[in-house]
Amino acid sequence: MTSALTIAGVDPTGGAGVFADLRAFAAAGVPASAVVTAVTAQNARGVSAVHAIPASVVRAQLDAAIADRRPAAVKTGMLATAEIVRTVAEAVRGHGFSELVVDPVLAASAGGSLLDADAWEPLLVDLIPLARVVTPNVAEAAALTGLAVRSVGDARTAAHELLRRGARAVIVKGGHLPGAAVDLLVTADGDVPFSGERIGGHVRGTGCTFASILAARIALGDDLVAAAGAAKAYVAALLRAADADGLRRALRLYLIADSGLMTPLDLPAAVEAAVRGGVRIVQLRAKGLDTLAQIALARELAALCHRAGAMFVVNDRLDVTIASGADGIHVGHQGVEDIAPADARRALGADAIVGVSVGSPEEARDAEAAGASYVSAGPMFATATKSDAGPAAGVALLRAVRAATNLPLVVIGGITADRSAELIGAGADGVCVASAILRAPDPEAAALAFPLREDGALG
Repeated sequence: MTSALTIAGVDPTGGAGVFADLRAFAAAGVPASAVVTAVTAQNARGVSAVHAIPASVVRAQLDAAIADRRPAAVKTGMLATAEIVRTVAEAVRGHGFSELVVDPVLAASAGGSLLDADAWEPLLVDLIPLARVVTPNVAEAAALTGLAVRSVGDARTAAHELLRRGARAVIVKGGHLPGAAVDLLVTADGDVPFSGERIGGHVRGTGCTFASILAARIALGDDLVAAAGAAKAYVAALLRAADADGLRRALRLYLIADSGLMTPLDLPAAVEAAVRGGVRIVQLRAKGLDTLAQIALARELAALCHRAGAMFVVNDRLDVTIASGADGIHVGHQGVEDIAPADARRALGADAIVGVSVGSPEEARDAEAAGASYVSAGPMFATATKSDAGPAAGVALLRAVRAATNLPLVVIGGITADRSAELIGAGADGVCVASAILRAPDPEAAALAFPLREDGALG
């Protein structure tokens, strides 16, 4: 049976390292063994401790794993020390592994060194010349070559420097370059760019995952071009899922900050209180204000939302969205002055949130086809907050829209804390609230009254 081997460190959260590698190999249908080089204390905020495994123990693990099952491909990640780098290189030469994928891990994505400074030289001199392919990101390519990498052309130059040092192929992962997300495969015979849309989701361990899928596909017999394409597609799917999941969590409690509401506090103070109470996305609706006043208010709300880790969008106004630094826009579906969702997407780009109000399953499908990030259906119940909301559609509309689209779905209109669980149970990802929070004497307490569990779910 075709198998693979990963040689890497342990991330206790499972976000990166050996655990991420094994998930990727399993997803590719390739059983894999693992050799642990270091145990780390790290999470999304950074690395707080590293304990390197003695090199002799690393070699003993490697020999034991290979004795049971010889891998068709080997992938290295965090190697921690110069002695471990040399030990792994010696084992690769001794066992005659030709299908070696070297992911030159220098630091964690959240910050913190994962390779001793004196290990860089043996990485370049002893291990990289044994590699079938090396997979640095932009920062790693720059650090290992001493070259600035700010463009695809720079990435090509850095890759050729690594070829000069003995690698047979290099893939510079271009996720941190400006513009489109271009990964560049470079060999002595030329280069192949893999271009894709820039996706807003954030997933730790994408470098580990890319290299592991690449190694898995090589083990299965793919050439480098096919293997690299499969690895890029897999990581893109992870990012899209993370982007949608993050938005779904934010949508659990969605606040409409309507400047026309009579609130006991000024609007920014009320919004700030609501965010403290658990609101994670805020939409400014300020139709009664002139453009400059809308921009000023939007900038203030965007700043306070972002300080608290909440998302901020603007209703209908593309100019205010851009000027305020908002995360995106929410557009309608019926008025002649409404911006078309596809136009909003083109204007704001792939990373922006584009929400769309829908009143039917057909409109939901149209919104999804136009590039919407989420849809809002309603009104669920009678509401006086929005004069043009139309008659209450009830849970029947929610269920119909849910059946029509896989987009995140939020519901709106006359929603109170005691009605939330019913709507989530019927298929909504979240509830959109205005007066139930902003007209309350204490918006923070009113937001807290919505039955949010610790995992972010209503119920």
